[in-house]
Amino acid sequence: MERIEIRAPEWLVKLPPREREALIVDAIDLTAKRKTIQLKHQIKEAEEQIKRLEAKYNMNYEEFQKKVVPTMTDFETHRDDTEWEMWLDIIREAKTLLAALEGQQ
Repeated sequence: MERIEIRAPEWLVKLPPREREALIVDAIDLTAKRKTIQLKHQIKEAEEQIKRLEAKYNMNYEEFQKKVVPTMTDFETHRDDTEWEMWLDIIREAKTLLAALEGQQ
């Protein structure tokens, strides 16, 4: 375990060390659990949006990049490409954070 320094409110500093540490550990654990739930919701939403785009174009993102992107000329298709990439990034980042959090709980 690594040691970190934080700026703590005065009331927390005044607690006995054992109580202060227990409070901080509980707060971190609760925050990690909440973040885990939030990340799972983000992944679910992103997966739903990707499914919508896959249904719209009847292909996955890799196929879209090969077949549609080279010849796209309209704003809607360009917007969909940008949005699709964004949702994929959200999934990658959320899964990375989720794996780190779940590995520690």
